[in-house]
Amino acid sequence: MSLRQPTKFQRPLTATLFLLAILIQGVSVIAPSFTGRAAAATLITTQDQLLAIEANLSGSYILGNSIELTPTLDDVYLPGEFTGTLDGHGFKLSGLTRSLFSSVRGSVSHLRLETTISPGGINNYASTGTRAGVLAGDLLSGGIFDDVHVSGAISTDGQKEATGGLVGATDNDSIISNSSSSVNVASNDDSVGGLVGNSRGVINSSSSTGSVHGFNSTGGLVGQVLGGSIDRSFASSTVSGGTHVGLLIGYTYFSFSLSRTAISGPLASLIGLKNLDDGDGTNFTVEIADVGGSDTQTVTNLAEWGVNPYINSGVQYLKALKASGFYTDTTPTPTPTPTPTPAPIPVPDPVQQSKITALSVTTAIAGTATPVEITGSFVEKVRAIQVNGIALAAGSWTQTASSVAFTMPAKAAGSYQIQLFNGSAPVLKVQNFTFTAPIVVVAPTPVPTAKPKVTYIRCAKPGHGTRVAYGVNPVCPAGYVKK
Repeated sequence: MSLRQPTKFQRPLTATLFLLAILIQGVSVIAPSFTGRAAAATLITTQDQLLAIEANLSGSYILGNSIELTPTLDDVYLPGEFTGTLDGHGFKLSGLTRSLFSSVRGSVSHLRLETTISPGGINNYASTGTRAGVLAGDLLSGGIFDDVHVSGAISTDGQKEATGGLVGATDNDSIISNSSSSVNVASNDDSVGGLVGNSRGVINSSSSTGSVHGFNSTGGLVGQVLGGSIDRSFASSTVSGGTHVGLLIGYTYFSFSLSRTAISGPLASLIGLKNLDDGDGTNFTVEIADVGGSDTQTVTNLAEWGVNPYINSGVQYLKALKASGFYTDTTPTPTPTPTPTPAPIPVPDPVQQSKITALSVTTAIAGTATPVEITGSFVEKVRAIQVNGIALAAGSWTQTASSVAFTMPAKAAGSYQIQLFNGSAPVLKVQNFTFTAPIVVVAPTPVPTAKPKVTYIRCAKPGHGTRVAYGVNPVCPAGYVKK
């Protein structure tokens, strides 16, 4: 039975230009909505702003920086069905003690999540409903996770139908792409997977590397597959459990396709159980092609692996296959026909995340134009610079891969905010600049010198009459005496 192959998923925000709008009560940018039409996206920089998503689960949101979350006693940070968009811009949400979302029917992309790790992991990791994952309990039909990477630990105890490092369960027509889990998953429940507990959707270019322990239907990548497809993915997880334990998939009894995928173990352990008959005579098809394992050749020889800090959280990922026919689910013919080497599998570029490290100068005298150099890593072209929301003239700055130089216009005394807009990661951290009032030097008022007092005296000499002598300390002439 032939299955429809998944189409390549394009990241919704890549290469999209954003416009910054400074509103009276907050900051928004113009970003594409989940439906493709422009919508105002709210910038999130604090936990309170993140939790405020609950008030509008259909909105568009962008992270402006990483956020350390405080523990919660609630079942989930954001209950309800999220139908909007959340672009993490490569930033991290850390300190999670519960699922971020109950369920997602919208889009979450370019996001890193990390749980708070305690001895033995996080006990009774809960989410609203009966499924648990670091990002969400459920990825519903139409929902998309792209370039999402989770780490830490998660555990449940007899309360969940499905538990996964990234998400508990996925529905038909959902997509997970370019994502990874290095979460250590432990559960006493069924349908436990390193990435997804129970999958009906598409999994593409994704991986799991944490340890996984479950009761039944436990898999390094997916606990139980009930349809959909898995392509260009791999699992190197340590897996243990009761029955139906597989290095890639624990259990399946629905039609699905598996292609261009590898495990770091023997192919006999690829799938715990393929039940192609549900008991009433209905047969199911599992299409398996180009799958590698350690008992065909070493995985290193079978596939070309890549390492990039922006993909799979720096863990190696399956970049291209060197040959087809690694494994087939049918009996090989006595004289197999040589197959051509397939074209390399394209791998999406890493998230272009620019960063600012320092300003050459942060203060100047009011009324003076000041040269400013902002240093950092600028992997894309700066397309706009604003000072308190007013754009500088286009082309009035110069840029290298490690700096952006421009002249700060002369301003009155006060504090000003410099905002750079840069390619597909437009919201860079706001930089503060201060103009100080000129220092006025006041010369001291001279103190007048008192004039000396002139004294007059009369002097007399016998036979010569008298004379007048004057001055500060007058003295009579020789031969004269003061009268």
